[in-house]
Amino acid sequence: MPEPFLDRLVRDGKPVDGSGARLKKMRTSFCFSNSAALWNRLGYRLLTGWACSGGIWRRHAWCMDGDIVCETTVPRDAYFGIELSGEDALLAWLNNSEENAAVQLRDALNRGKFFSRKNE
Repeated sequence: MPEPFLDRLVRDGKPVDGSGARLKKMRTSFCFSNSAALWNRLGYRLLTGWACSGGIWRRHAWCMDGDIVCETTVPRDAYFGIELSGEDALLAWLNNSEENAAVQLRDALNRGKFFSRKNE
């Protein structure tokens, strides 16, 4: 899958200190939907980029509660990424969430229920 925020990550990405990260174990291998759910439910900041564990960097999403990383899958050694806010965070939630409201809204938008798709 292509990196949707590649230009921003290259330009604005920053290392994120993962020491003291809090593990909130959720579904394994579902970092994007897990993090989007926490962003929606708890108001955490949503970040995307890459995380390193065992010397291997992987595409990843995580949350921040203040200055503390909130990891939803497995502990990571290091993070590099950008914060998503506003429309980007909302779109990440809609595209990755398995929450009922998000699924219903995404499906309605895809059916053109709320907006005309004349320009497509």
